[in-house]
Amino acid sequence: VGVLSHQDPAAPLQGMPQPVELVGFRVGVTPAEKRTDRNGNEKIMGGTAWYQADEIRALNAVPTSRKAAASQEG
Repeated sequence: VGVLSHQDPAAPLQGMPQPVELVGFRVGVTPAEKRTDRNGNEKIMGGTAWYQADEIRALNAVPTSRKAAASQEG
């Protein structure tokens, strides 16, 4: 699973393995393409699945969503 982050997204987990929640989990598939190799044979390329999440959170962690933080402030 790919997670875009300026720091190690697994650092808060303090070691693995443990059950985690993938916040904002998404799955996609790259489009398949028909290509011809140098021998003139047609082959299907691509069609690869990809996985992405906004955050990795331990299941025992307290949620840190903006809504939860805002409700605690007010």
